[in-house]
Amino acid sequence: MGKWLKSPTAILFEVRDHIAYVTLNGPEKRNAMSFTAMQEVKAAMMEADDLKSVRVVVLSGNGKDFCAGAISPAVRSIPSASDYDPAEYRERDSKLRG
Repeated sequence: MGKWLKSPTAILFEVRDHIAYVTLNGPEKRNAMSFTAMQEVKAAMMEADDLKSVRVVVLSGNGKDFCAGAISPAVRSIPSASDYDPAEYRERDSKLRG
């Protein structure tokens, strides 16, 4: 499909009129976030960020619910602080931390 987002199964991705629409596509489970959905949303955001035609991103859920939360195995798959190298990330201004 694109540079970052290849063949999504848990989300829908469309660009129209400079707007990238990222839609969680699991209405039967109230769009609960699976590990696959989390990976695809990340890839979709990276895709939208790199596309010159995109100026705005809209994140929504298919059906009546936006997102009911995370599916239990997905929660266990979220990296902990020790799973990444902080040097690879931007510093946040201490005034923004609250």
